[in-house]
Amino acid sequence: MADNPITLDFLAAQQQRILEEMGSMRADIRLMKDDIGGLSAMAIRQDRATKTIIERLDWLTERFGERLRRLEERQDA
Repeated sequence: MADNPITLDFLAAQQQRILEEMGSMRADIRLMKDDIGGLSAMAIRQDRATKTIIERLDWLTERFGERLRRLEERQDA
């Protein structure tokens, strides 16, 4: 320890390095928040599209079932 005395300049340099690293981490966090926002929007759009497709398939299934019932009733008559 005698070879490297701890001075105020040394402590100030260490603190400055830590502050710079924190600033860089803040920028990274901002970028990650932007990425998360974009990915969330994509997931929401995909969810809506999937729900729409399922609703349309349900409607087509019901319509097909009704048409099939009418055809079967005609054959039975």
